[in-house]
Amino acid sequence: MFSVLCSIQNAKGYDFSVTNSDGYPIWYNIVEGDHYMCAVTTDMNATVQYTRYIDSLRIPEYVTYDSKTYTVVKIDTLIGMGEGCPKYLEIPYTVKSVNYIYLSSLESIKVSPSNAYFMSKNGILYNKKQTELIKCPPVCGISRFVIPSTVKSISNYAFAHCSGMRRVKIPDEVTYIGKEAFYQCSYLDSLVLPTALTTIGTKAFWDCNELGAIKIPENVVSISSRAFVGCDFLNTVEISNSVQEIGDSAFFDCPSLKTIISHIESPMEIGKRTFQLRQSTASNKGVTVNCIYNTDTLYVPKGTSDLYKATEYWSLFKKIVEGDPTAVKEIKANKINDNNIYDLSGRKILGDEKRGIIVTGGKKILLDRE
Repeated sequence: MFSVLCSIQNAKGYDFSVTNSDGYPIWYNIVEGDHYMCAVTTDMNATVQYTRYIDSLRIPEYVTYDSKTYTVVKIDTLIGMGEGCPKYLEIPYTVKSVNYIYLSSLESIKVSPSNAYFMSKNGILYNKKQTELIKCPPVCGISRFVIPSTVKSISNYAFAHCSGMRRVKIPDEVTYIGKEAFYQCSYLDSLVLPTALTTIGTKAFWDCNELGAIKIPENVVSISSRAFVGCDFLNTVEISNSVQEIGDSAFFDCPSLKTIISHIESPMEIGKRTFQLRQSTASNKGVTVNCIYNTDTLYVPKGTSDLYKATEYWSLFKKIVEGDPTAVKEIKANKINDNNIYDLSGRKILGDEKRGIIVTGGKKILLDRE
């Protein structure tokens, strides 16, 4: 079932429903302040949501209810999970705003060429100028994706649930990665954050299990709460001096995390759960929820260790070492775990490199092998 929602909500979660041209209902709410415009939503009380075994859902330009005709101007909440969700979504020229789309079987999005606000390319939704990537369908069939160089912003939920996505190349000009932008991209193993990036949204990389190392670029000001929760194989995090805020639980429940490199010269307070483990994870490993603070190494700028030891909750780290561990720690010719090797930007790489600096097991290693 489908619905069109506006900003006014009632106990039902929608104002009215109209049967679509394909014979299935869509729910609508009237946009606040204008009784002749509406926006698409989902009836959260319905037993079945957008799961009526149809291949395509076409949002109409206009709907008539109770002898009144409304223009559909917004997709507010469009949700459907499980077997029977539409594979294709068509957006009309009248839609001016898109908030949240999650249709678990969605393969492609099509936009009317007459729409002045949005366009689609290869089934992916962008704003008209292609400076904002709005939605990549979760079943798009793409495992390696290069975001167009025109894009400056990755919207909230843009790649959410794209579990088949393994590698994404982000243009250096991107300044914003939104809320849940890569939420549950569970096989994403190669990602370099762009140099112009300033903000990482809440839950942006939640459950991106395969990420091995993350380097926060120089221009990032804020790492929002829960940004990297549940990244199971994340072993190294490097944080630039530009960061002014790290939200609570930003790196919560990352059980493989061994090395935190902070270039922050004046450490701000962080929450106790920022680098903590989930109780269930800790129990499975036979450790305490605070084990990361007890066993991991926090590298800090020279002359700042006393500041970190006096700042909540950086002070929980038992091993605070001054200096940048970029200096080579080991020289090895063999016995490299080829399954978990990363370059200094966090990209997972193959095990046939002969020379150079790599990250494996939380350590930076100089390779020099024939």
